[in-house]
Amino acid sequence: MTEMTGPLDGVRVLDLATERAGSVATMLLADLGADVVRPESRDGAHRRAAPTDDVAGVCFDRGKRRVVVGSLDPLMDPALDRLLRAADVIALDGSPSATSRSGLAPAVLAERNPRAVVSWMPANGSHGERADLPADPSVLAAISGFAQWQTSTVDVPIAPVVPFLSNVHGVLGASAALTGLLERRRSGRGQVATVTGLHASALMLATVTGRSLDQPMAYSAPRDVRGSASFRLYRCGDGRSFFLGALVPTIFLTALDAIDMLEVMVLPGMDGEFMNLYIGDNGLRVAAALEERFASQPMAHWLDVLGAAGVPVAAAQTRAEWTASDEFAAAAGLVERSHPTVGAVRLPDVAFVLSATPARVGGPADDHVVDAATVWTRPPTDDASDPPSSTGAAEAPLAGLRVLDLSTFLAGPTGPTLLGQWGAEVIKVEPPTGDPYRLYNVSYAAANQGKRRVVLDLTTDAGMASLRELVVGADVLVDNFRMSLRNKLGLSTAMLHDLNPRLVHTTLNAFGDHGAFAEHPGFDPVIQACSGLMHACGDDDQPYYTSTPVHDVTAGSLSTLATLAALVARPRIGRGQRVSLSLAASSLIVQCEELTDYAGRPAPHRGGTPYVGDSPGHRYYQAADGWLAVVAPPDRVEALYDWAGASGHDDSSSAPAVATAIAGRRTEEVIDDLHHLGISVAPVVERDAMD
Repeated sequence: MTEMTGPLDGVRVLDLATERAGSVATMLLADLGADVVRPESRDGAHRRAAPTDDVAGVCFDRGKRRVVVGSLDPLMDPALDRLLRAADVIALDGSPSATSRSGLAPAVLAERNPRAVVSWMPANGSHGERADLPADPSVLAAISGFAQWQTSTVDVPIAPVVPFLSNVHGVLGASAALTGLLERRRSGRGQVATVTGLHASALMLATVTGRSLDQPMAYSAPRDVRGSASFRLYRCGDGRSFFLGALVPTIFLTALDAIDMLEVMVLPGMDGEFMNLYIGDNGLRVAAALEERFASQPMAHWLDVLGAAGVPVAAAQTRAEWTASDEFAAAAGLVERSHPTVGAVRLPDVAFVLSATPARVGGPADDHVVDAATVWTRPPTDDASDPPSSTGAAEAPLAGLRVLDLSTFLAGPTGPTLLGQWGAEVIKVEPPTGDPYRLYNVSYAAANQGKRRVVLDLTTDAGMASLRELVVGADVLVDNFRMSLRNKLGLSTAMLHDLNPRLVHTTLNAFGDHGAFAEHPGFDPVIQACSGLMHACGDDDQPYYTSTPVHDVTAGSLSTLATLAALVARPRIGRGQRVSLSLAASSLIVQCEELTDYAGRPAPHRGGTPYVGDSPGHRYYQAADGWLAVVAPPDRVEALYDWAGASGHDDSSSAPAVATAIAGRRTEEVIDDLHHLGISVAPVVERDAMD
C-alpha cells in the first residue's frame, strides 16, 4: 500500500526567515509535507544559536533540510541563486531596511523568480516610521496597542509572557503563501504576499476594540484579571481557581441552576435579564455572590457539578498538568524526536488532522544537512490545475472559491472570514434563531465581515434539502458542531462527499471528535485555563486571564491554513477531504516553544503582577507623557545603565534608576536619547488612540 503523503508534497519552500514569524510559517509548511530548505552561510550568517540555548530553533526547524552555501547574497552565490529560481515559495521576514541591505528584498526575489510566491512577514509593518524597529514581541504589542488590552491588577500595559502574536503571524504568513499558490494555478504567476505582525494583532483585537452605543463587548478587556461575572476566574475553598465560561444566557442560567444560585438574577438591577450584568455595578454584585458560593467548596467539587450540567469550565492549571492530562492526549499530544545535540526532544504534535493527506512532525534540521548542489536539481513541476474559474490578474487570489460557514461564535467563523478577505465567496448558514454570538453585535460583525447570510432550519427536511443544494456547488464547508449534533443532523463527511466529492469539510470544536472529552463544550478562556497559559501569565496564587481571544483566533487561523492545504492537494489526489482541529489542539501553536522540552532547556518565562518585561533592558517604562517599550541589545545594556546614572550595574538596582530617568522625560526625548545609544524604543499606543 502506498504511504499517504502530506498535502504539500512536491511544494518547494526556501526558508530565508531570521525571526519567529517566518520560522513558525516554514515549520507549519514542513509539517504539511512541503520540502523546506533552510540555507545557512559558511560564515555563520543566518545560522541559529547553539541548540542547547535555542529552544525556538529546536522547535521551529523541525522537518526542514539545512543547506550550507557560500553566501546569502544570491548575486554572490550561484547555489543560492539556483535555489531561489527553483522555489515555489520563498519565505522571509525582516524589516524593510534589513531585507534591502541583505539583497533579499521581496521585490528583488520576485523578479529573480516570477513563479514563486514570496511570503514576506515583517514584524512591525512594511512601511512607516516604526517598521524598522526590532522584531520583538514587546515592540509589536506596544505599537499595535495590544499591550493595553491585557488584564492586570494595576492600570499599566502588559508585556507578552508568551509571544503568541508572533506565532499567529507565522500561521497567517503560511496561509498567505498557500493562497498565492492557489492563485498561481489561474494566472501562472507568483506574487509577493505581505503579512505583517500588525495584521496578526488586528485579527486578535478585532472583536475587542469595536464599540456599540447599546451593546457590550464579548471580550471587554477589563483590567480585572478575573474577568466579568459570567465569564470569569473564581477561587474555590481550597485556594485553587477555575474559569467559568458562561458567555451566553442559556449557559449562565444552567450554571446558576447547577450551583443553586438562580437568586442572583433577581438582585436589584438584574430583573432576570442576563444583559443587565453589563449595566452599572450589577456584574460586580453578582460576581461577589458567586465568589462567596464557590469559596464554600474545593475546586474539584465545582468542576464536577458544572461539568455534569454541560457548562464550559476548566481548572487554571500548569502546563505540566495540561500535557499530562487525558484531555490533552485526546485532542493534541506531544511527539518525541531525537536531536543530534540535545538528545531526546518532546515537541508539540501537528494541531490539525487531514484525512487523506496527513501532516507529520519531521526530525530536526541538523539531521538533514545536504549539499546545495544536490537540492532541487529537477525543474519545478507545473501546477496541477483545478478548472479555471475566471481570468484577469486583478482578481482576488481566492476569487471563484465558495465557502459554506455553518459555524457559530468566534473560532469557527474566523477561518471563513479570512478566506473571504482573500476573495472567496462566503455564505454563512444560520438557524432561524441566529448565531448565539449575535448577542454581542459588534464582535459578531467583526468575526463575520463580508459574508452573505442564509437562514436554514437544519432540523427540517426543507432546510436540509436547501443545504444539500448549496453543498453541491461549494468548495469548502466549515462547522464547529460537536460530533453528537453532527450525527443527529446527518452531516457526516461521508454524506457530504457523496453530494460533492471535491468538498473540503473543515470541522472545529473545543476538545476534538474522539475520546471522553469530545462532547465537552469550551470557549477560549477555558483553554487558556487548562493549557497553563493563565498560570504562566500570572503569579502562583493568581492566574491571569488574557482578555483577547487567543485560542479562538489561533484555531481559526489554523483552520484556514489546513483548509488551504487541502485545496492545494485536491487536484493531485482527485478529491476533497476532511480537516479537523480543536481549540485544545491550538494550544500547540499558542505555546509551541514553551511546550517543547528536553534535558537542560531553559525554563520558559513567567509573568507577574504586573508583568512589564523580563529585565531592565527589555521592558515597558512610563515616561512623563506615556509608556515606552525599551529593547536594548545585550551589548548596549551597560550604556542604558550609564545613561540612567545607575550607581550599580546589576539588574535589581539598575531597573529603578532607569525607571526614574525615563519618568522625568517626555517620550520623544527618551526615544531620541536612546536611539543615539543604539537602543530601540517604541511608544506604547494608548487604548483611546485606537478608537
